[in-house]
Amino acid sequence: MLLLWALLGGGRPGLGVEPAAPGPPGTCPVTTGPIFTDTAETGEPGQFGVQTLWAASFTQGKFTPNWRRVSPGGDFTSFTMPLKVAGVLARHLELNFYLPYIHNWARNVDTPGPRGERGADFGGMGDIFLALKYQLVEDQGPRPAVAALFATGFPTGHSNHLIPGRLGIDELGTGAYSFTFGCNLSKCLSPVVLYGNLWYSVSTTGRQALGEPLTATQVGTVHPRDQVILNLAAELALSKRWVALLEFYSVWETGPLVGPPAAKSPAALLGVLPGVEYIATDHLAFALGVSLDLAGKNTPYSYTPIFTVMYAF
Repeated sequence: MLLLWALLGGGRPGLGVEPAAPGPPGTCPVTTGPIFTDTAETGEPGQFGVQTLWAASFTQGKFTPNWRRVSPGGDFTSFTMPLKVAGVLARHLELNFYLPYIHNWARNVDTPGPRGERGADFGGMGDIFLALKYQLVEDQGPRPAVAALFATGFPTGHSNHLIPGRLGIDELGTGAYSFTFGCNLSKCLSPVVLYGNLWYSVSTTGRQALGEPLTATQVGTVHPRDQVILNLAAELALSKRWVALLEFYSVWETGPLVGPPAAKSPAALLGVLPGVEYIATDHLAFALGVSLDLAGKNTPYSYTPIFTVMYAF
């Protein structure tokens, strides 16, 4: 899944303290953490938080193999609502659980279904993810905070027995187990906080749609390509409660390093997400942004308004 970053990043397990105005160097402002990019800090043992996110993705077209933009072949919209539960199990050790709901719509498609269908909608559970994060280095002096991440994706989303009359939009998962590992970086340069993620993801052979993105209805055994995921983010504390956010996200398909050859051509996706955060209390925070897919190949591109709510216990 090219949008793995949408399920593996964003937010802290707990806000922890009352909001404070940006202070001198060494005094880090309180923020929510980025929406997509993951943090390196893990909080204090016993901290627990819940985050939910609403994202409405409006497909604008498809990127060709030579990075050109072409028509998507219809009107496609996707609503995603992942629920994230995060807890700090021990010092520097954090567990994250992601449970996504996905609903897709298609209208005015160029190639109708077997009974002349030109529109459809379908929704259900997507692939579930579990992620462990261990903080290796604390943010101190010139050194950034560094954390190691390992995540597993489970093929719980609908990816098999696709119905041609649903025009390909009933594919909600990858049909394979995935394993992602990498590192997170965080550095506070008050009133700015910087973040970076570099992850590598591999998947098992599974059953999923063949052919063009968005409209493929035939299912076969596919060995997916590996993915390199690079996310960067910066937060700027504007006041005690308001924080400006800018993120860069990218996914690059490669390989696979092991296993049979991949069935599809490699895809890539790059984009930015400007946003704003609001720290309501020491327990409750909100963030609002819009992800803009700017460049890519062999994948659809979309504009996606996102609203997320975080609550720390």
